[in-house]
Amino acid sequence: MWVYCSFFTHTHPHPHLKATRVEVNIPNTVVIDISSLSEPIRIIGIYWLASQQRDLDDLQSYVVEGSISTGDFNATVKEWIEENNLEYMSSTAHTSTRSLRNIDLLFSNMTAISSETLQCATRDQWVMLLSCGNLSFDIKNIFPRTNWKAFEAVLALLQVF
Repeated sequence: MWVYCSFFTHTHPHPHLKATRVEVNIPNTVVIDISSLSEPIRIIGIYWLASQQRDLDDLQSYVVEGSISTGDFNATVKEWIEENNLEYMSSTAHTSTRSLRNIDLLFSNMTAISSETLQCATRDQWVMLLSCGNLSFDIKNIFPRTNWKAFEAVLALLQVF
C-alpha cells in the first residue's frame, strides 16, 4: 500500500487525490490525511525496529474516526487496539516472501474495509492492497482503473532502488 500511494501521488499526481502529511515527531512514523474521498481517511504508517524504543500511546492522539494504522509494529499491540476501538484486518495471504508470517499488520476503525495481498514483492514482503466499498471520490469524473500487472512490473523494476 505505501509503495503504491507514494509512487502514485509523488510521481504521477492525480488532481482529485488530495493528501496532507501530518507533522509527527515519532521516528519511522508517517501520518497522512486524505480528504478528497466521500469520507476523510487518516493513514498511520509505521516501521518500528525491534531495537527502537516505542510507546503506542504516542500514536493515540493521531487515531481519529476513519483511521487506518498499518506497518511493522514489532510489538504486542492488543491492549492499544482495544483502547482505540480498532480491529485487526486480515489479508488474503501472508505478507512475508520468506516465511508464512505476516510482517505488516493492519488495524482500522472503518467499516467495510478489506485487505488483499498482491504477490508482487517490495524487498522482503508482498504488497497489501486496501479497499473500502463505501468510499468514493467526490468528483463527477471516473477515477481511472489501475492496471495491476503494469503496477507489478513497475515495482519489479524499481525494487533494486
